[in-house]
Amino acid sequence: MGKSLMKSPLRILAATSVSIFSLLTVFTSTAAWFDSRRSLDNGGDKFEVQSLSGRLSSITFHHLSSKVVDPKTENANAFTFNSTPAGTITYDWNADTASFTPTAQDDTSIALDTYDPLDREKPLLLMFHLDQAYETTGPTIHIGGMTNTPGFLGARNNAAPTYDLTTAPAIMKTETRTVDEKEVNINYYWMSSVTRFYNLTFADDSLTWQYALNSTYATANSLPLLNDTNSRFVTVDNENETSSFSSRTNFFSSTNGQTIKNIGLVIDYYPDAIEFIYSTYLGNTTLEDTYEGILHFWCDWTMEVF
Repeated sequence: MGKSLMKSPLRILAATSVSIFSLLTVFTSTAAWFDSRRSLDNGGDKFEVQSLSGRLSSITFHHLSSKVVDPKTENANAFTFNSTPAGTITYDWNADTASFTPTAQDDTSIALDTYDPLDREKPLLLMFHLDQAYETTGPTIHIGGMTNTPGFLGARNNAAPTYDLTTAPAIMKTETRTVDEKEVNINYYWMSSVTRFYNLTFADDSLTWQYALNSTYATANSLPLLNDTNSRFVTVDNENETSSFSSRTNFFSSTNGQTIKNIGLVIDYYPDAIEFIYSTYLGNTTLEDTYEGILHFWCDWTMEVF
């Protein structure tokens, strides 16, 4: 990438890719459990566990197969996901274990596709399958996210970057790779800085795989609408050049009177945050010369599900 391309923020973004690797390993290793059902011994000061039979049966991962993009706004109106999962996490409550089964042999990771500013949406669908349908009374089923990262990668202090791209705490991990027969170090940053989340629920196992992103398109095409409740760790305002960060976010909470058998959680890029990050490091020699405008991210959050 020539240095002449670095003078315009839009051209930087247009020539940039953001890669995400091994998303699934985080979900497997952190064991996002649903709360177990227990019976209380009301006659004493302790309770007896009758059965550690959790409500979560499995989680399946589904890649995007197609999307509908509005030619005027260039924003996606709908997603269609592959009904065949790329992999499945299955829970054994008696053994208190979780196991991952990939659909393709030797495929042990699930990843978001590389970000492209001209093709921004690269969503991944996680489908949480419960062992039966549950009638909810308020927020009795909840999926949340937590991260220990110190803040938003694109944060600024008096217009200067808060974090140095070359030192901790910005660098989450470093991986050595062979590129063009040379070993290079790849630095990974916080994925929570570049993602947003949607959700939807199903009362039974009659799952659909095409979802609308706005109510007008949903109504016109009789599609389920993905709930966008601003579920993300970061909120940015590029016009006013402000950002905020929270170490916890709510991906989903049930409401009173819902019947829930399956919960869908869609993870996708947050283009406004990516634009903010690249604006923050505009002119940064590490980004432009060392990285040639490419940043890599690793999933930094854990999930709590109960």
